[in-house]
Amino acid sequence: MEQPATGGAAVQPGVSPAHIHDTDQLLDPVLFSNDNGSYKLNTVPAFSLHLVISTAISIVGIVLAASFPTDRRCDAYFIMLYLRATFWVITYLFDHFVKKQHDNLRMQGYHDFHRETNMQKGIPLQLVSLWNSMLLAVQALIHHFYAENFWEHCAAGWLSPVSYVTAFTVAENLVLAVSHSLYIGNEVT
Repeated sequence: MEQPATGGAAVQPGVSPAHIHDTDQLLDPVLFSNDNGSYKLNTVPAFSLHLVISTAISIVGIVLAASFPTDRRCDAYFIMLYLRATFWVITYLFDHFVKKQHDNLRMQGYHDFHRETNMQKGIPLQLVSLWNSMLLAVQALIHHFYAENFWEHCAAGWLSPVSYVTAFTVAENLVLAVSHSLYIGNEVT
């Protein structure tokens, strides 16, 4: 026995209109990537350049600490502080660029890669900010203990303030090298 046709938009029991199946996939949230195909993410050169800049600042610090004349060691100290401040600004811009690249990739549907590298992409800014905070604390201690004799201690050889800043910069560079290598390795594979 045939059911009489209904004139409205009601769906008959047991019948599933074809257009509902077309929209089901659009309504489901995308939680993972089905396609692990190729994608273009231009952050390897940026990470490499960031590491080169960090290494260059470390080398400049070593050269300043080792070869600057004794009477100009305070100048070397302040040069390193200005380089550190500039490096933080570079790292901030670098972080913004990397996040934009990752967000664009996520919008293209590469959610697995985005989730895998979500923590790694923010490490440089967090590390440089943490290192600068620790350096600020060391500077405060140096100025507190040296007080009026600060200019005399600038020329103290290997225990001068420029040596402290350089040691912090080299340590930071080593941690950045490991972090950047892991990120680049994850992106290349």
